[in-house]
Amino acid sequence: MLPFKNRLTRRKDHEKVQRFGTFVSLDNIAIKWLKNDLAESRIGIVVGLKYSKKAVERNQAKRVLGESIRSEMKNIEKGLDIVIMA
Repeated sequence: MLPFKNRLTRRKDHEKVQRFGTFVSLDNIAIKWLKNDLAESRIGIVVGLKYSKKAVERNQAKRVLGESIRSEMKNIEKGLDIVIMA
């Protein structure tokens, strides 16, 4: 699980990254990022209904993504808001 200081939790922050962020897409994952004025990077994970209709499967995907990101936090540039969409 990501530390609380590294989570993008507020809806308006998610929407700001969605609206103004830089976009890159890999096979089934899209990433948007936007600079922030903080000392830490914050990450939000979104798994939509297109991934699975079952909440259990969507939550499991969020947990797997979150854990893989947590292990790589030292390699992520500081001062970014990042939204990862599956």
